Amino acid sequence: MQRNIVEARVTAAWPKLDVLTAAELTEVGIGERLRMEAVRWGVVLRIRRGAYVLAALWKQSTHKQQNLMRIRAHFLTTPHAGAYSHTTAARLHHLYIWSINSTIHLSQPFSSTRRSSGGDVQTHNRVLPVGETVVLQGPRGRTITATSLERTVLDCARELELHRAVIIGDHALRLGASLSKMEGMVNAMPGAPGIRKARNVLSLLDGRSESPGETRTRLLLRTFGIPMPEPQVRLSTRHGDHRVDFAWKEILLILEFDGRSKYFDYRPTDQVILDERKRENALTEVHWNFFRVDWSDLSNPEELKARIIKAMERAAARTAALRLAT
Repeated sequence: MQRNIVEARVTAAWPKLDVLTAAELTEVGIGERLRMEAVRWGVVLRIRRGAYVLAALWKQSTHKQQNLMRIRAHFLTTPHAGAYSHTTAARLHHLYIWSINSTIHLSQPFSSTRRSSGGDVQTHNRVLPVGETVVLQGPRGRTITATSLERTVLDCARELELHRAVIIGDHALRLGASLSKMEGMVNAMPGAPGIRKARNVLSLLDGRSESPGETRTRLLLRTFGIPMPEPQVRLSTRHGDHRVDFAWKEILLILEFDGRSKYFDYRPTDQVILDERKRENALTEVHWNFFRVDWSDLSNPEELKARIIKAMERAAARTAALRLAT
């Protein structure tokens, strides 16, 4: 069967859903033979055993969207008891995830082999206490059980690298997770694997962080041995109030993390750039100095440290001269 014929038949029959199971495909008229042809021609992708998605949709989806489709595929094709946990729960809670693989994590009160659960799944044999799971909306009007925000942060904190865990934890705080509740949960698990890592992560969390870039910048600044700036500072100008990522108020120095998504995700590019230029001009009028950081800077910490120290020295000198003049 020719590719164009396969593609036309499949796309015409595919309902307004992303992931479909083999049984659902058969119900809409895409039987096994047509399904196999569609996979062979690259019209349809099999993202796990028994779960399929249109290749065009998959290719135009973000990494975050693809991972959510993987979770829905697992949910629709695998009977299970327990709760999605760790980074899978973080994805279901729409927390920021920084460069973490697509493994699906499932916590359940019994053991199962990787072969029986699937090569894309890691199971955790544990009984979750009452109150540490939540029910979320799932596909087809069904519900999904996942660990709570607080339990999700702790599970990630016990296993992930520090900066990845803090990124998840910062965002969880912004979404309403309780730091005191997490501290209580940690205290109730003395001696548990990774509990010291979890304590360290909790000590570093700051719900004022608005992006993974800001979190990573803050963690890096802590290692530089310099005074820490205040995050998310609101400053007044004649054009109104403006919030900045970090500020050293005593020397009138602003540090901004320039991540691409910060400016281009939600509004037209030209308008975003114009608004940012007006904002910077307004703050410069009241003598604030700017220092900008992007992702590439975070990969060169020693160079970044030297540049920030120089920027702080220049800002301190300018601020001192300004105060003498007035």
